[in-house]
Amino acid sequence: MVYIFCVKNFQIKKKQRELLQTLESLKIEFETIDISDPTKEEEKKFMRANSQPAQEGKVPLPPQVFKDEDYCGVSTHVPSSRVVNIQ
Repeated sequence: MVYIFCVKNFQIKKKQRELLQTLESLKIEFETIDISDPTKEEEKKFMRANSQPAQEGKVPLPPQVFKDEDYCGVSTHVPSSRVVNIQ
């Protein structure tokens, strides 16, 4: 699963786009979850409770990557080796 949300913030949008393009290029099946959707509140709580923020004391922001319920993390640039580990 890849957690995303609709944003106007260019940097977050760019990270999301790069991650999705990487997963697609590696032909890794994934599901995106838009946590800005009010019907996805439980998924939003799960993502925030089970992922790590970019900075201490901050709220984790998408994109975040999980394999089932296992947190795989995410970075500004997702190296292919990191993505391959979620297959």
